[in-house]
Amino acid sequence: MVFLGNVTEEPYTTDEIVAAYSGYDLHSVKDLIRRHEKRLKKFGRLNAYDTRKIGRGRPVKTYRLNEPQATALITYLGNTKRVLDFKDNLVAAFFKIRNEKLEQIKNRARSIPERRTLTDAIQNWPNCNQWTYKTITDLILKKTTGMNAKQIKSRRNVSNAMDGLTLKEQQTYNAIQNVVIGLLDLKQSYQQIKALLNSMDSSGLLEG
Repeated sequence: MVFLGNVTEEPYTTDEIVAAYSGYDLHSVKDLIRRHEKRLKKFGRLNAYDTRKIGRGRPVKTYRLNEPQATALITYLGNTKRVLDFKDNLVAAFFKIRNEKLEQIKNRARSIPERRTLTDAIQNWPNCNQWTYKTITDLILKKTTGMNAKQIKSRRNVSNAMDGLTLKEQQTYNAIQNVVIGLLDLKQSYQQIKALLNSMDSSGLLEG
């Protein structure tokens, strides 16, 4: 019902969720958003993403709504019992996700001093050169998300790739990073480190 993106994003819901839980059809909800676009933008940027095409037509846009935008939109729908029940549930869902957001931010803050440890390990690695930090970081990010730093910054619209990680990805990154620090301290080559990471199930790292 409510989603948590990367550390720079607000929790959000979508027009599809509003339609599904309010009893209104999706076309009507999208039309309502367009008609009240100026009002909704008072509460923040109104994000819309091309998600899919229907037949050979134009891509279908999915709107992302932050908490004030979603709350305002619901008031425009009227006060049927179903809409009121949805509003209650949505408020509760946003409250719950805000706690996760705080944990995400704290986890991101904790990772900053940990990255200094990675830097120290790289500097003491026999194979260190001017590209090593980027190469090792990209290796960890690729194992975590399937993307390197440049791809994360582009696709998730952040200036720092670490800010583009979700809470779960942050936790996975930190676990993988700890393994890499140990391998660097053991003077393993880049190819040995890469091969070992590729053989590991990243989700299993969190359980340890």
